[in-house]
Amino acid sequence: MARSSFNVGVTMLLAALTVCSGCGLLGNIEDKSEHLVRRFSPLTSARDAIHLEVIYVNRPQSDPMIGKSLWREIDQIGAIDPPTRASLRRNGFRIGHCSSTAPRSLNALLNLSPREGVTRQSVPIESGGDTLIRTGKSLEDCSFAVHDSTQSQSQEFKNATCVFRVTASREQDGWARLDFVPEIHYGKSLLRHRATSRGWLFQASQNIEPLYAQKFSMHLSTGEMAVIGANREASNTAAERFFISSADGNDAQRLIIVRLVKMSKVEPVYSEF
Repeated sequence: MARSSFNVGVTMLLAALTVCSGCGLLGNIEDKSEHLVRRFSPLTSARDAIHLEVIYVNRPQSDPMIGKSLWREIDQIGAIDPPTRASLRRNGFRIGHCSSTAPRSLNALLNLSPREGVTRQSVPIESGGDTLIRTGKSLEDCSFAVHDSTQSQSQEFKNATCVFRVTASREQDGWARLDFVPEIHYGKSLLRHRATSRGWLFQASQNIEPLYAQKFSMHLSTGEMAVIGANREASNTAAERFFISSADGNDAQRLIIVRLVKMSKVEPVYSEF
């Protein structure tokens, strides 16, 4: 009887030791697994990137290369809905769309060199993100009238810069939507909060006056272009301040051409904590 009780006690002790050591072993495995997982950043999916080329054309205002012959060859009708097109025209803006095969007049402009007033900039944007396209130099005094269908309202800004905020979004393979908002950046540059696709950030910026009534959108496939300029005859308009300047007696006029170069995937980069 004593031997039987002793054997039962030994058996129970060995079982308890086995369970405890097993728990310790499992605990070590879990700790190591958790350590391996924590060494790497969380998995994220690949992001869509939209690659734009921004072409700046700066020519004398009387240059026929940016005159009526150019705009006759550019589609100014189908790209934008009629109400938006009417609002843009009232305020001096000319907006056009070109296929990947540029018409003869536009192709002649694209072949000009930087010395002849044409410069280029590559702009990659994450889908849903935006970029700023500056159309000219800062203006100490910037005044113009904003026209709607019934009335006009005068605007005046100090230390102002005219820019387009362009937001690019992927629609499908080879197609992107570009949203253009004309903005006046004015006043002193200060550190301000700004909402971005990655949250709120501090950025040095001026006050911003968006011209939402002149906002427009275009749908481009790879190689296609948006052409933005001003009507020479539309004086005292926002477009005149954006695209026409007079300095030292030299009248200059600008065009902005935005081309969809390609679309790609940006794979996430993993890093250890």
